[in-house]
Amino acid sequence: MSNHDCEEIYNRLADTVYRMALVILKNTADAEDAVSEVFLRYLRRPQCFQDQNHEKAWFLRVTINYCRDQLRKRKYPVEDIEMLPDQPMEDKDRYVLQEVMALPDKYREVIYLHYYEGYTLKEIGKMTGTLESTLQTRLVRARDQLRMRLEDET
Repeated sequence: MSNHDCEEIYNRLADTVYRMALVILKNTADAEDAVSEVFLRYLRRPQCFQDQNHEKAWFLRVTINYCRDQLRKRKYPVEDIEMLPDQPMEDKDRYVLQEVMALPDKYREVIYLHYYEGYTLKEIGKMTGTLESTLQTRLVRARDQLRMRLEDET
């Protein structure tokens, strides 16, 4: 694999990996570390992908696994919930994203992958190793929690 190929993949997917890591880890420094680690793992064992969607799914899967491992290793909770940088948003959208970030991990992950990254529940299931029916339940519960939180604020 040439340097140009690696650079092209990094330029295309680094932001996606960073945002997914930030959603899970809730900390910019940890998310930046995750990006480095995920791309190092790719460089150590280059993969053959069917297409760009398959490639993106692989990077997200590795990111999710890495982040979950990091959460298990933590001895302290991180409450440094930060906005996704460089994302132009209206105030309403920014507020909704803040509320998504405040959801419990299992709900935040499915909401983010479904609504922000555009994956179906079947695709999320393959990425996370979770049954589609479980994801459907989490999505319904996450939407209910978001609805209640957003209604309380209006």
